[in-house]
Amino acid sequence: LHDKFTVKIVKSTLGKLSKGSAALNDAYKDAIQRIEGQSSEYYKLAKTVLSWITYAKRPLTTTEMCCALAVEPDETELD
Repeated sequence: LHDKFTVKIVKSTLGKLSKGSAALNDAYKDAIQRIEGQSSEYYKLAKTVLSWITYAKRPLTTTEMCCALAVEPDETELD
C-alpha cells in the first residue's frame, strides 16, 4: 500500500485482497520471499527482528524495537 496515495485507492486495493487462511499464507510467503531477496545484512536483521516479535510476551512498540536495534553484544554504549 506504500505506493497508494489516496484513501479511495487504498480502500479499493484492500477490497481486492484475498481473505481467509489461504490469503494469510500467501501474504506470509510473499513477505518471506521479499526478506530472502534482500542483502545478507538486511536478511539477518529481518530474521532477528522477526524473532523478537515472535518471542515477545507482548506487542513491542516502535521505540522498543529501535532501542533493541541500538544494542550490540559486548558493547557498553548504544549506537
